[in-house]
Amino acid sequence: MNIKYQLASLLLSLYVPNLTVNSQANGAGARCMQDMRCPKESPCCNDVGFCGTDAVHCTLNCFPIGSFGDDTCKVPNPCKSTKYDFTSGNVKTAELATFFGDNLDQVDFLTDGTVGKSDEGIVIKMPKGSKGGSRLLSTNFLLYGKVTARMKTGRTGGVVTSFITMSNIKDEIDFEWVGKDVKSVQTNVFYRGQTDYTKGSTNPVNSDTSQNFHDYTIDWSPDSIKWYVDGNLIRTYNKADSLKQGTASYPSTPSRVEIALWNGGSNAAGTREWAGGEVNWDSEDIKKQGYFSAVIASIEFQCSNTPFSNSTKSSGSNTKSSSPSSSGNSNSSAQSFTYPALLTAATAIGTYLLF
Repeated sequence: MNIKYQLASLLLSLYVPNLTVNSQANGAGARCMQDMRCPKESPCCNDVGFCGTDAVHCTLNCFPIGSFGDDTCKVPNPCKSTKYDFTSGNVKTAELATFFGDNLDQVDFLTDGTVGKSDEGIVIKMPKGSKGGSRLLSTNFLLYGKVTARMKTGRTGGVVTSFITMSNIKDEIDFEWVGKDVKSVQTNVFYRGQTDYTKGSTNPVNSDTSQNFHDYTIDWSPDSIKWYVDGNLIRTYNKADSLKQGTASYPSTPSRVEIALWNGGSNAAGTREWAGGEVNWDSEDIKKQGYFSAVIASIEFQCSNTPFSNSTKSSGSNTKSSSPSSSGNSNSSAQSFTYPALLTAATAIGTYLLF
């Protein structure tokens, strides 16, 4: 289940303060939306509808429709085929709230919210009473290839863990776990922010996801998405499955990787029921350590050599007859996109977020 459109007001309490401060600290802060583009002096529209000039606005979180020009958003840095071991202490991180991208090439991941470290890896926390959540996000973007996270999830009803890819125009591939069920994982796929909930699936996991590390892999190609748990294929979604009147609704734009822990129990009834009800703040984890947590031991990228096009375009045509070649070079022209009305309305009130 994709929850970000139902949870805008909840997540606003966590993420907007961070990102708004980021905008205002640069002397920017002008608002932006589909029909109100950023001015030339602060040309880049971020994901919560503020204009700015730094790399966070213009690369990592750049909302192309509200930006000054169609080509204002910079092409993000491509991912590197490498394994980031969070137990080594060698992975470079920075806090999103105070990061402006001056040394973007020297930072591997950004943290947002309450994130710590332990001998087991990066610890994403949800402290007692949290209304929102916390996350880790990559500074480099993936366009096809594999990404594997070795991790433990949160637990307890209402506590949700997610491992996703997300593009600046809201192409998305998901792993999600609800804390009421630590013996299964949910998968989903979304195209440019469209709220189609018909593509989800739930699959069993052979041991408690909150107590045991498992390897979760997203294998994304121009023609299919495959999800693996501990090297075992659990689901395949083909581009052909998304075809309607010859056009595919299939993720095809450069995407960051995000892993998050958040409170699904403080939302509207449908989301709250899916997440397992309201969070029990007297549960074992809260009594023992004062927070719920997900732990990430490592993230490994195996990157495609598919070139990135401008972030306002898809990398190749999303039609039945055209896809990037196996060499990673696409012969098809870039395809423009139409911004979904739902996202436009949400951005106008500053409540649509990356997460």
